[in-house]
Amino acid sequence: MLMLFPIFGYYLATEVAPRGHLAQEIRSYDALELLVGLVKNGKFGRHADTASVDLSNVAKAHQDAFVEAYPDARVPPKGHWKFHLGPQLQRDGMTIDCFVGERQNKLVKSCAQTIANTSSFEVSVMERLVADRFSVLSDARFFEDTLYKPEPLEVGSPTLVALSMKFRGTLIYQDDILFIDDVPHYVHGCGYVDGEFALFSSRCTCVSQLTPAASRLDVAPDMDVLRLRGRDVRLAAAFFGESDPRLVALAW
Repeated sequence: MLMLFPIFGYYLATEVAPRGHLAQEIRSYDALELLVGLVKNGKFGRHADTASVDLSNVAKAHQDAFVEAYPDARVPPKGHWKFHLGPQLQRDGMTIDCFVGERQNKLVKSCAQTIANTSSFEVSVMERLVADRFSVLSDARFFEDTLYKPEPLEVGSPTLVALSMKFRGTLIYQDDILFIDDVPHYVHGCGYVDGEFALFSSRCTCVSQLTPAASRLDVAPDMDVLRLRGRDVRLAAAFFGESDPRLVALAW
C-alpha cells in the first residue's frame, strides 16, 4: 500500500482533479497519504520531535476531510487510534505497531462485544475491563507457570516443548522478543527442561540505537536453551522486522 499510495495520488491529481470531480474525496485521500507516510517515519524513529506535532495535526485534518467527503459513512470507534499516535511518538520516539499491542487489544474487544454503542460505551467497557482484570489477578492460578499444548521433544523424553507459555503472569509466544536480564532474545520456542521452564532462543545484538528506547537488532544464527529461574524477564513493548534477520525492538 505504501508503494501504491503515490500512484493513486498521481492519477487523482492528473486525471480526476482537472475534470473537477471528487474534490472532497481527493482532499481526504491526500490527508490519508500524508498520515500514513508520517506513521511510517515514526516506525523508524525519524524526526520524532517535529513528526509528533505533524502527526497530530494531520490526523485531525484527515478526520475533518473524511467526514466532509463521506458524511454518511460510519467512523468506527477504533478510528480514534490515530489521535494517540502523535503523543505516543513524542513519548517513546517511535510509533508502536506490533503483536504485543494487539494482545492487549483483544482483552478490550472481549469486554466490548456485548455492549451497545451508546453515549456511555467507553465507561461501560472500561468498567468491565477493570472488573475482568481484577477477577483474573485474584485467581492464584494466573501466576502459575505453564506450557500451552506441550509435547515431548522426542518419544520418552522428559523435555517438553511448546509454541507458547505463561511465565510469572506474562504470555510468551514463539517469535517474541524478550529482554532477559536486560539482554534482548528472539524466542524460537518454549520448553520445560530438567524440571525448569526454559526458552529456546537466540541472543540479539544491538546494531544501532534509534531512540533512547528503540534498538535495531541482529539475531544470532545459533540457538541456546535458556533457563528462566531467577532471571528478570520482560516482553518488548513493540517490535517488527525490517529484513531477515534484522529487527527493531522498543523496550518498556
